[in-house]
Amino acid sequence: VMLSISIIIPVYKVEQYIQRCLESVIHQDFNDVDIECIIVNDCTPDDSMVIVHQIISNYHGLIRFEIVEHKINRGVSAARNTGLSQATGDYVFFIDSDDYLQQDCFRLFIDYLRKYPASDMIVGNVKQCNGDDILLQKMDKPLYIDDCNLLFQRMLRHQIYLYPWNKLIRRNLLVDNCICF
Repeated sequence: VMLSISIIIPVYKVEQYIQRCLESVIHQDFNDVDIECIIVNDCTPDDSMVIVHQIISNYHGLIRFEIVEHKINRGVSAARNTGLSQATGDYVFFIDSDDYLQQDCFRLFIDYLRKYPASDMIVGNVKQCNGDDILLQKMDKPLYIDDCNLLFQRMLRHQIYLYPWNKLIRRNLLVDNCICF
């Protein structure tokens, strides 16, 4: 059975970042995975979506792109929820449009997912790039937690960052438990 992943990208006022974001997604190694990328236009007033359409129209790869349009600006939480409601993948991955992925990001996630197929969530490293390149969350190997109480304890102690964008999350975990932003 082929693994499927939905990547969700909210777009609002990111014309200077969206190209780097999308190109970092496009350049991942997805050879053995079914990938859909859901781009949610949260009524961005700038040229972000012009850039998105340009990149998608010139792309000829394995990723299926879908653009969802909000009728009014509703904010990043609503945009993520819209993306999640459209997602069909076994796993979802949220990336903000002003962020980008390291070259081997998805290969590492996928390799660990194949090693631990029962995983509900895989958490990756995070680097804050503000000129200082601070590594916010350094993990030499994936954090494997199969105990819900331990997971919540780690979250409450800020040992696991609560940001959505460095995690590959089983979609049914979110949908079946009505977890949304």
